[in-house]
Amino acid sequence: MPPPQGKLPVSPDMLRWIWGGLDITTDFGVFLWGALMLAFFFLLRSSEYASSQGHFDTSRALLKGDVTFFRAGVPVTNYHLADEVVLCIRGSKTDQQHLGVLRNSYKTGEVLSPVVSAAAVMSRLDARGARDDEPFFSYAPGKTIDRTHVGSHLKKAAGALGQNEADFAPHSLRAGGASCMLACGYSEETIRRQGRWHSFCWRRYAYDAREQMQKIAQAMATSTYTVMLAGQDFLLRRRRA
Repeated sequence: MPPPQGKLPVSPDMLRWIWGGLDITTDFGVFLWGALMLAFFFLLRSSEYASSQGHFDTSRALLKGDVTFFRAGVPVTNYHLADEVVLCIRGSKTDQQHLGVLRNSYKTGEVLSPVVSAAAVMSRLDARGARDDEPFFSYAPGKTIDRTHVGSHLKKAAGALGQNEADFAPHSLRAGGASCMLACGYSEETIRRQGRWHSFCWRRYAYDAREQMQKIAQAMATSTYTVMLAGQDFLLRRRRA
């Protein structure tokens, strides 16, 4: 039996294609876009932002109370004034002691922006009186963005851009964010820390400078890294492995 084939990374042009076809006048459109943005910029695992066949792991996944907004380093409750969003990722398979970790990202001034998309989600959650312990990407009571929603939109974007739809899945967002950061010239250590991969584990208890993360968000949002380049880079690295 041949070994399973890895998935290709999502790239910014795929996300821009999805944006062009989303109806962001609907709750579903706003929440799906928010999920795509945070997964890409924060290198989230699919279990950290989406349900799987209706099952949502509240011990690991992002809840409303895990997301906070800042402007010039000061917390704000008017989310649309924020220039920074901070996620408290409470647990993952590499966080054996369940200490949790904070990660931040910044407003970009581009269509691809983790702050603007997260603010739109939070505003709708507040408007319907959602509790802090509800899933952040719950677009209606009892209805959460699912991996099938994410996967279907990624596949459509891949097909529209000339790629094999089967090569993309929800995990492609995590791989895509990492690949985009690498293409932007960021060190493997910076990428490892943002993605919380389990190696040199002592380093994850160090603190990142706000200015460093601000530049990363801006660079990722304006990157010219395309789905074709992502696929070619991925296949080249597999041949070298």
